[in-house]
Amino acid sequence: MAPRITIAGEIYSPNLGDGMIYESLAYLFKQRNPSIVIQPLDISGRSHWSGASKPPLKTKLTSISRRWLPGLSRWINVMRFEMQYLTHLQSRWQRLLAKTDLLVIGGGQLLMDNHLDFPIKLLHLTRLAGRLHVPVHIVSVGVGDRWSQIGHDWVKEVVHSAVSISVRDAISLSILTQMFQRKDASLTADPAFWAKTVYGVQPDLVKKKIGLGVLNYTDFQAHDHTGSVSASQWLEYWEKIAIGLYRQGLPVEIFTNGNLLDEEFAHQVYRRACREAQGLLIAERARHRRTLAWRIGGYRAVLSARYHANILAASYGVPANGFVWDKKINYLYQSFGYRERLISFWENPVFEVVEKLSQLVDPLPDDIVERNKDLVAWDIARVLA
Repeated sequence: MAPRITIAGEIYSPNLGDGMIYESLAYLFKQRNPSIVIQPLDISGRSHWSGASKPPLKTKLTSISRRWLPGLSRWINVMRFEMQYLTHLQSRWQRLLAKTDLLVIGGGQLLMDNHLDFPIKLLHLTRLAGRLHVPVHIVSVGVGDRWSQIGHDWVKEVVHSAVSISVRDAISLSILTQMFQRKDASLTADPAFWAKTVYGVQPDLVKKKIGLGVLNYTDFQAHDHTGSVSASQWLEYWEKIAIGLYRQGLPVEIFTNGNLLDEEFAHQVYRRACREAQGLLIAERARHRRTLAWRIGGYRAVLSARYHANILAASYGVPANGFVWDKKINYLYQSFGYRERLISFWENPVFEVVEKLSQLVDPLPDDIVERNKDLVAWDIARVLA
């Protein structure tokens, strides 16, 4: 009988980067053994990707409550998921895991205390796997460094329930070792470095546009520990970057990874900037992972705040600047050895960003991408050994 592997993560998240992790892992497992049967499990209970074009009210309220009422937000998350789990997810997951030989919790910043959202989900999943005697491997995850006591305790149980665990960057490895006492964890890379192999290249490609991957203010504000940047300042900063590039005679396209708050913000930037840059473009929200991969692979250069947009740029050999707003982007470019390619709101005024992007012509060396691909491939071989 063919081995059956369930891959769990934020598979149908609006942010398509999470789905790319799943598809890249599935591809690599199949490369090792074509007879393997892969089953997806979205830890948030989604069964498909949403094609919505605007963020629902619940998304906005959640973002606001996390900023201003963090204690209450944690327990709202827990109670909401407990209800979801008890009413239908437990039985759905149990049916899936009953037909599973191996559970892989795969990729993304899953080991983080995002107001107990991921900790409660992973706790239930790994406990259920334990009751059903399904071995768990945690693969290519990022690890957060800010934890509530209960979030830490839950994730420590998750981490120690796994047969093996690998992390995608050296900082995550250090946190996992020191805070969670998992001394045998290994260092790998993000599975999406395999994107070009998984999705291929867009035919008849002519690279002309600069891709501007914007970030919504709510997510930026949650990581702005100075508290000094207003929503209008944030909007104006991105607006002026778009206008500045356009005035340099460079075709610019605003894009997102699919996050609905980013989409809403992208249209705000577009409407404002179009008053002075009538030729500015905005990409339609990508509805398929391949679409996003081909889009980023088709740019002549990229500036993006989202982690997987930067990995896609690296995979496709597109010169890129990473926009710093949380530590993940810092860690990524630090691992590349290219910290000078980071852009920061606090350190880089608009004219400097425009200058950097207009002069950006060199992609990362091929050996950096190949090294990261090899790390992921070796990690998959280890899981199957």
